[in-house]
Parts: sequence; structure tokens; C-alpha cells
Amino acid sequence: MLSDMVLHIPYPKYKNQLVSANVWNRVHWAVRKKIKQNLKALIKDWYLEQQVATKWKAIEIEATLHRKGNRKFDAINIAVPTLKIIEDCFTELGYIKDDDKNRIIINPTVLSGDDNILEIKIKELK
Repeated sequence: MLSDMVLHIPYPKYKNQLVSANVWNRVHWAVRKKIKQNLKALIKDWYLEQQVATKWKAIEIEATLHRKGNRKFDAINIAVPTLKIIEDCFTELGYIKDDDKNRIIINPTVLSGDDNILEIKIKELK
């Protein structure tokens, strides 16, 4: 069993807006593909740096969105597209067999912060 691992992801933007569910649905498929490729490369580099010896059977993800500024916003609307991309990347890269509810559990939190960063803490489950 591995200890908690932490991944910091700069929040994806499109035309200077954070990629929310509303933005994601309006973005051209080629732009969505590029955003996903960038996140996938970041996750792959991070995974290799962690020197994880085995694939995960099940994981718990504590996702904390550090949101710059005090302006009101819909946290789930902002978090969902990026968290889904992260799930897909873990599966596509072969780090976990499937992204179903029994293998990946996500607990989202939102905090005010200095930057738009998504902090992902991963804990392997038995």
C-alpha cells in the first residue's frame, strides 16, 4: 500500500476562463482533446516521478480546488470536467483498471487561495 501522494494541477483555462462544465460543453472537440492531452502528459510525468511499482486496484481522491479571489462561483461546475479528465487519464494510462464507483472515490473540497490550483491527494484503498 502506498502512502498518500499529492498532485498539483494548474486549472485548465480556455480563453482566460476556468474550464467549467458550461465552458467545456461549448469548446470545440479539438481544443478539448488538447486540454486532455496536456493533463494526461502532466499526470504521466507525475506518476513516473512517484515510482509507483504497481497499478492501483482502488483509490480515494481528495480533490481540493484552491480558487483565486472571493467572487462567487459554482464549485462543482468548475471541478467536474477536470476531475473526469483525471479519472479518464488514470484509466487510459493503465494506472487503474476502470474509473467506476468501486475503484475511484472522489471527495471534492473548495478553498479560497492564491492561485487556481487543483490539489489531488491519492490514497490507495484495499
